[in-house]
Amino acid sequence: MKALTNQEQRIVQHLIEIGYNNAASSFSSLVKQPVTIEALCFEIAETSTKVPITYQDGNMTLVTTDIMGEAGGRSYLLLSESECSALQGVCAPSISDEEQRKVMQEAIVKEIDNILSAAVLTEFSNALDLHVFGGVPHLFILPRQEMKGKIEEDFAAADDGYCLTANTRFLLEENTQLQPQFFWRLTTDFLHRIEKYVATNL
Repeated sequence: MKALTNQEQRIVQHLIEIGYNNAASSFSSLVKQPVTIEALCFEIAETSTKVPITYQDGNMTLVTTDIMGEAGGRSYLLLSESECSALQGVCAPSISDEEQRKVMQEAIVKEIDNILSAAVLTEFSNALDLHVFGGVPHLFILPRQEMKGKIEEDFAAADDGYCLTANTRFLLEENTQLQPQFFWRLTTDFLHRIEKYVATNL
């Protein structure tokens, strides 16, 4: 499979960073304080290679969103137990009932996934003249090894395409730092649009 050139990768990274900036504005409204979302790393590789994911001890929470429209793929937001608790503490700190906390945590994580995936997909759609949008998010809570197996099985089922890793750091005004893992499985059709964009515009 043909790899993206450095220039094509820079375009993808630039679009993602714009999406993160827009997502930060939406997240700031949700938590009612200024938020900055930084891209910690950027890597794109064939799905046949090892996906660079760090698995934490204990239960992990995964939210997946299928990419719909003229190109396909899936986004993945992966968080540890402590990151889910921190998000709930920032967004809804007054909830003390354990069951209500659990329900609220799941709702908040889904909303964060929706904000991130929608912001990035909007940038891809606008820049690449590509009609894409996110489907209904799906949430999974699994122990470390089961989560690892699920993600590896999901990527193994994709017979072509790329894994795009664009991990993030959330910096909140009240000194909270979160580093969820955010990555994508993109089909080759998606990447062909990027190649076409570079050839036409640069």
